[in-house]
Amino acid sequence: MAHDLDEFHCHNGKYVRLRLINAASSAPLRFWIDLHPLLLVARDSLPIEPYEKSYIAIPAGQRLDVIVRCNQNINYKYNMYVSLLENVVAGMSPNSWMNALLVYPNSTVISPPQLSPESNFTDDVLFEYKHLKPLNGENDTSLPAVKRLIYIFDILHKYGKVYEVLLVSNDAQPHSFHLHGYVVNFTTVGTLATLTSDHYDECNEYRFDMTTVKYDRMLPPYDQVGSILSVGDSFTIPSKGYVVFRFKANNPGPWLFHCHMEWHISPGLALVFSIGHQNGQSYHNLISNPPVKEFFLCGDTKQRWSNFYSSKGALSSSMSAILLGTLILVDCFFYM
Repeated sequence: MAHDLDEFHCHNGKYVRLRLINAASSAPLRFWIDLHPLLLVARDSLPIEPYEKSYIAIPAGQRLDVIVRCNQNINYKYNMYVSLLENVVAGMSPNSWMNALLVYPNSTVISPPQLSPESNFTDDVLFEYKHLKPLNGENDTSLPAVKRLIYIFDILHKYGKVYEVLLVSNDAQPHSFHLHGYVVNFTTVGTLATLTSDHYDECNEYRFDMTTVKYDRMLPPYDQVGSILSVGDSFTIPSKGYVVFRFKANNPGPWLFHCHMEWHISPGLALVFSIGHQNGQSYHNLISNPPVKEFFLCGDTKQRWSNFYSSKGALSSSMSAILLGTLILVDCFFYM
């Protein structure tokens, strides 16, 4: 049922801090407030060097804090927009957006938008690594790692050791990932210039053979001190690119590490970091590997998903976008 637009109050001469969460199951979302620049001050609840931008893109699962200065014409209400990024997830409408209002006391008229959802935007998929820096350069170097990890379902970590994780994607779309239980140091990120091959996998699909890349030549040594680009627990792997992060295994338990595109967990984009205790107790094998028979095989995958969606009824692209794209404002408070 339709209702009036939500309103968020902005008192002239004051500052508002907004805590934003992209709670989507898939898509990165763009957020902005017309005529009010956003001062980024925290990523995943961690303070960062302030960075101002007119609009921001938030990957699925990521949390960003922004400060807004209430310094515009107090006679107007101003649009707050959330929109889907174009050409990121197949089948989504590039014009899907929602809005609310930033209002000054006694304002009655909505300001004509200066930056609308139909405007031209330039989004940098590496933005979070380039500009969301730890506050005041604290801990701007990462300790040497004891190992560069490979991808398996249940990874066993020894307590107190520093590990480096390398994630590589040959997909045409970015992927948002999230590690539970830890804050990690992102040390390297980039795209692979050429991903072409005549390799065919067991499903007879054209696929680049990732094992042919000489990662040790391309990346800094894992057993040496590394520079920190950013810190957090959620991040994006760029299209046909890679991300490297390090963390110290000092929080015991089985911790889920997964793609934030929820249906990607089914074909295997999830694993468990098993962190042992200081006394040697281990969580290894606490969670069993999924049985092979439960995995979709080759062309069988597309047919099963097709059957699933058919049973639920068709959704229009715009409705799918609304269901998959949700930005939550979890807190809002004022500064003098």
